[in-house]
Amino acid sequence: MFSKKTTVPMRLVPVAAALSLFVSGCPSESPQDDFEANAAPEEGAQIAEITRLTPEMQDKRKPIQGGAVLRGVHPKSHGCLAAEFRVNENIKERFRVGLFASPGKTFKADLRFSNAAVHTGDDLAVGASGTRENGSRGMAVKVRNVGGSVFIKDEKESNQDFLMINTPEFAFRNSRDYLRLTKAVHASKLALDPTKYFDPAHDLPQDPNQAKDVIDGIKASGRVIGGPQGIKSKTVRNPLQVQYFGAAPFLFGTGRAMKFSAQPCGGETPQEAFTEIEKTTLPKDYLRAALTETVKKGTDVCFDFMIQVRGKEDVDALKIDDATTQWPDELANYEPVARITVKAPQRPDTSEATAYCEALSFTPWHSLKEHQPLGSINRLRQDVYGASAGHRLGAQPAKE
Repeated sequence: MFSKKTTVPMRLVPVAAALSLFVSGCPSESPQDDFEANAAPEEGAQIAEITRLTPEMQDKRKPIQGGAVLRGVHPKSHGCLAAEFRVNENIKERFRVGLFASPGKTFKADLRFSNAAVHTGDDLAVGASGTRENGSRGMAVKVRNVGGSVFIKDEKESNQDFLMINTPEFAFRNSRDYLRLTKAVHASKLALDPTKYFDPAHDLPQDPNQAKDVIDGIKASGRVIGGPQGIKSKTVRNPLQVQYFGAAPFLFGTGRAMKFSAQPCGGETPQEAFTEIEKTTLPKDYLRAALTETVKKGTDVCFDFMIQVRGKEDVDALKIDDATTQWPDELANYEPVARITVKAPQRPDTSEATAYCEALSFTPWHSLKEHQPLGSINRLRQDVYGASAGHRLGAQPAKE
């Protein structure tokens, strides 16, 4: 799994050098697409403020993250796995775009499974009532050496990253909502508590239209997090047995937009809700243990990588700048285009594997131009993830 090229030398990468990995491309380098509406005038300032505050929050969280500077988003890893990403031989002609242009083509890939919770000491988040509860789970896929023109080089490679969570919607609509969240969390002790984000009386704009928009954002976030199909309803017992979604939209060649998902081959395994006894007794690192135990065995694990595409005639219904929404009939329209295979056995729990995993950097902007990230949330991720990675890799050992 770990070649000589990808071993982890014990040295530090200067912050400026690390940040340079993330600024070699920008959205303005590609032609404006029909799906990408003009950003709101205040978006640039909002993204700049989130970018400024993110490294400060990473530093404030060190006492609850083992004294280390970890990722600003999805800081807790359950483990990374070596994988193969193979484009399906029978992929439909209309899907042969970008990464998927060549049927049967196989790429090496890295997978990272993670928790979104800031507190990395427990896989179950501790809610306001003090009880342990479900949280957002992530799967990031790095497809290596894809060729073609990419927005941002990754360790001098042209890689394609797919970042996914276990719900088809993000918890925040756009950069305005995310800035409100960032300010609320940043102001709290240890940059841990988002409570003020959900308080409509906190920092509400005087302008009635802006105030209504803030409240609408709070409602949308509350639905995605606590609704009947929301994040807190999603029990995950093993990160290799659930479906993941890209949630935000991406370009698919010319005149089409894409959403993507990864589903365990054969379908998602039903996940029974935790009993009250389990909520108090389940090991704090149970997801890492489940993942490790699965791949230590001799049985391979696989995911079907699926997409769906919509044309520019549907742009109004797609709500490109609202990441808390699904596309019309979204869940029924995913079609498999590739297969991700994890060859067993693997040991993601060794010190070497853990170091390799922590040195990886993921961003939607490690992307072919044909799959440009779209929408406000994706636009902010370019600068914010770059700042997070630059700060983190400047403080910890990193790869060549």
